[in-house]
Amino acid sequence: SNPVDYFIPVDPPGIKETIRWENTTMGLQLTVENACEDRWDAIFQQSLAEWDLSEGVTLRGVKTAYDFDCEPSMGRLKVCNGNYGETPWKGLNVAYLENDLILYSVATLNEFHLGNNDDARLYT
Repeated sequence: SNPVDYFIPVDPPGIKETIRWENTTMGLQLTVENACEDRWDAIFQQSLAEWDLSEGVTLRGVKTAYDFDCEPSMGRLKVCNGNYGETPWKGLNVAYLENDLILYSVATLNEFHLGNNDDARLYT
């Protein structure tokens, strides 16, 4: 038996049965807020550009003020960085849901583990 088979759902969910962002078009159109320190700007832009290559995904990056606490913004994904200490995570994403729709999401990047490693910063 192939181990990958365990990750293939027997009855995959339909488009209306998954948790998703509210959208009026096919695919995903999402504003992603860059609330990281300025030194993260190039990494943020590169990551957004790579995700944007995916068919059906259109991401618009917006630079906002640095936000260590990563307060959420309605209808958006907010990305923040900071030294959050010796945690078991390098990056953490929290999505807030209502009626199977994502209202907003925050992604925090932990400098304690990522430091100046651009590869780790890009793919976390």
